[in-house]
Amino acid sequence: ALLSRRQVCVVMMHVRKIQQGWRDPQGGTPGQEKYTAELWQLLRGGDMDIALHLDSDLTGQIGDEDPRPRPKTVALNSADELNAIFEAPAFAHDYVVARQKVRGKSPCLGSVALKNYDLLFGSTV
Repeated sequence: ALLSRRQVCVVMMHVRKIQQGWRDPQGGTPGQEKYTAELWQLLRGGDMDIALHLDSDLTGQIGDEDPRPRPKTVALNSADELNAIFEAPAFAHDYVVARQKVRGKSPCLGSVALKNYDLLFGSTV
């Protein structure tokens, strides 16, 4: 898989930025499910765990608008779950995160980024 060959160990994408690509800027048929399926396959094909991470709001950008507890990381198990995130309102500190599953001779074995990921997000994904 492309991400494995390029030794990508961790991916972090702001949900609002992903939503910009997910929505069709031309106003035509959006193809949103196809977009989500393609993103899901790219990450899963790279042997990555995928999660939604709601980061702490240390900047006061969210306030009371979002009732979800922060920080919180929730593992995603399907493209449908990922698509539901894009359909919902997104806030300043919402991220889709993915990390390489380290097995055998993984190029990410010993990755400092993955160690920090584990410290920040624990074993929730």
